Formats: sequence, structure tokens, C-alpha cells
Amino acid sequence: MSHKSSNERFKKAIDASLRPVLVGGLKGIEKESLRITRAGSLSQLPHPRQL
Repeated sequence: MSHKSSNERFKKAIDASLRPVLVGGLKGIEKESLRITRAGSLSQLPHPRQL
């Protein structure tokens, strides 16, 4: 899936009432699969401060 198509799908998925909350802020969506341990389970460590 291309970045453009996933971005378009994301935009359509956001309810119009939430857009003012998300636009212009330091908010993001974390991909939980990036927090998988070597054993294959979800990491129990705190989220990085950057997120």
C-alpha cells in the first residue's frame, strides 16, 4: 500500500469533529507492531517520550 493511499484512507476515517483536535498539534498514531519484543509479544516498556 502506498503512503498516499494510506494517508487518504486515514483522512477519510477521521470524523470531521475530531479534525480540529488533531490539526496543528503534536499528536500521532503509534504503530503497535513497532513495539514487539524479540519473543513476539507486545512490549511492556513505557512508550518513548517522543511519542
